[in-house]
Amino acid sequence: MKEFEFLEHTADLKFRSYGNSLSECFINCARAFTHSIADLGSIKKEKSRELKIRENELDLLLHDFLSELLFLFETENLLFSEYDIEVEESGGYVMRASARGEEYTPGRHLLKTEIKAVTLHDLYVKKMEGKWVAQVLCDI
Repeated sequence: MKEFEFLEHTADLKFRSYGNSLSECFINCARAFTHSIADLGSIKKEKSRELKIRENELDLLLHDFLSELLFLFETENLLFSEYDIEVEESGGYVMRASARGEEYTPGRHLLKTEIKAVTLHDLYVKKMEGKWVAQVLCDI
C-alpha cells in the first residue's frame, strides 16, 4: 500500500494518505505534508518535539496537527521527517506525537512549496475497506 499521493488541484496542494491503522495514516499525512515542503531524505533526525493535541473530530485533529507542524516550520524553521503517533478516543480524540527532524538549512534543504495554511476544505479522515484514508488541502 502506498503511503501517500499528491492529487491534481488548480491552485492549491492536495494529497491523500493511507494507513493500516489510524496512527499510520496520520504519520503518512505528516510525511506527505513535510515532503511537499522539502525532500524527506535531506532531513536529519537531530531534534525532537513532543506534541499533544485534543479535538472532538478526527478531521479537526489532523488539521490541528498539520497546522502545528506548519507553525513550527514558520516560527522555528523546524522540518520533521520521522514521526511516532498515538491517537486515542477519550471523550473526543487525543493525539500524542513525537516528531524528529532538524532546522531548515538553506543550500541543503531545497524548498519545494510554500504552504500558507492547512484548510478545512475537502478535509477528511475515514476508514474505507479496512484501511484508513485522509485527504488534506493546503493553501499555497
